[in-house]
Amino acid sequence: MLQRTLSTLGISESESEGYMYYMNDPSTPNLQKKAQLPMQVYLPFSVQGFHPEITGKDLQNSQRRAIGCYITIGNSINYFQEQHSMFNPPIHKWAMGGNLKIVPEAGKKHLNAYYDRGSLKFFYDIDPITKQTIYTSDSADIVSHELGHAILDSIRPDLWSMQSIEVWGFHEAFSDINAILSIMQHEEILNKLVDVDLNKSNIASRLAEQMGLTIYNVTKKQKGRSPLYLRDAANRFDYENPINLPTEGNPDELLAECHSFGLVFLGAWYEIMIRIFKSLEGNGVESLKAARDAAARCLYKSLKVVPKAVKFTEAIAETMMAVDRSEGGNYVEIMKSVFTERNIITPKIKMLSGKKWSDVKKFIRKNDAIISHKNGLIVRCERENNLIKLSDRTIRSLGASNEIFDLGVEIPNESYYEFDQHGNLVNEINNDEDEAIESAMVCAQMIYDEGHLGSGDDTMWEIFENKLIRTFIE
Repeated sequence: MLQRTLSTLGISESESEGYMYYMNDPSTPNLQKKAQLPMQVYLPFSVQGFHPEITGKDLQNSQRRAIGCYITIGNSINYFQEQHSMFNPPIHKWAMGGNLKIVPEAGKKHLNAYYDRGSLKFFYDIDPITKQTIYTSDSADIVSHELGHAILDSIRPDLWSMQSIEVWGFHEAFSDINAILSIMQHEEILNKLVDVDLNKSNIASRLAEQMGLTIYNVTKKQKGRSPLYLRDAANRFDYENPINLPTEGNPDELLAECHSFGLVFLGAWYEIMIRIFKSLEGNGVESLKAARDAAARCLYKSLKVVPKAVKFTEAIAETMMAVDRSEGGNYVEIMKSVFTERNIITPKIKMLSGKKWSDVKKFIRKNDAIISHKNGLIVRCERENNLIKLSDRTIRSLGASNEIFDLGVEIPNESYYEFDQHGNLVNEINNDEDEAIESAMVCAQMIYDEGHLGSGDDTMWEIFENKLIRTFIE
């Protein structure tokens, strides 16, 4: 485990107090404060351009940018580790091990940022209206969003190359949630939030305000796009099967595109946090912190047991409720209401297989995830990713790429069980292979149609050993 302290970086505490830090981004200069570097960080990372020997008065813009990235990433990692370590050991390494490299000025191109399993890269471009150069690394939201991909990948690397729109969408939702949790660590932000209607768009729910305005200008005020943000957690998107959604449309429509579809779970998680806050006595900053932490811990703990499932949005909802029940069920009714209202779970009668814990126990493997509690068990039967060739399972659609259909693609294939204290099955999640194949076919075709397959630095997917492998995620 790597531990960095101010002293090991050669920085005195008095020096670090002088760093001006954007809690949001340059579009909200009133949300700027003097900030210290994180006192300790338990995951290895380095920021290009970060030179701790330079004091605040000597800093150039690129150095301020690097320090801002360092503060955002260090604080975000520390918050995650603090909450996660309440039920699991801290995360010791990234998905691919080694040091996570942060590149605040990776080059001039379309406004973008991404995680590629070895680094976080942030790009910059010029706003055509203001003529100002916009750096994505100036936004704490964008920095902590990309870090969210790295954190999720370190916990569930098996989701990385999964061909499922819902898994893709969850990766984006989790990263947006990480951005919200990051900005909500600041007392100055919390003091503002307790005085507003949190169900409406606010400084915490709005994500990447400066980038949102720039893209609004670049797209010439595209219909449905807001100049106030890139995405907003205070939304009313309800679940629909992404197979039935269009792949292109306006930003205010739900699409079978990962950032768009991620808004469904993002909005649900955010609403759960707000309802927990309102349920607590006091309704002040301390109650808001408690709601933030409760919603975060429940999500983090669910990552251990949520199965790879084609209906991943429903699966993470079911596991969050199961996790809360295992801890006394303080917020399960809030979750159930939100997930039901948003059509993520439906009040249908499930036909359970009738398995008992004694039946499943025979097939449990060493790496299977189990949460044992006084009222029962939560079990994820962890399995290697199911690798199939679409051409063996489907009829090629007109215009489909032979290259895509002859590749090996990963589809969801795990099972999940919840048992009561007597070993009786109370809930289960299994995959329908036909649904999984249909989803994979749509994903693979989308990758091909949108030009995301190749061997260059700008393509998100590549062919490796005749398999479709993700190279980076935005």
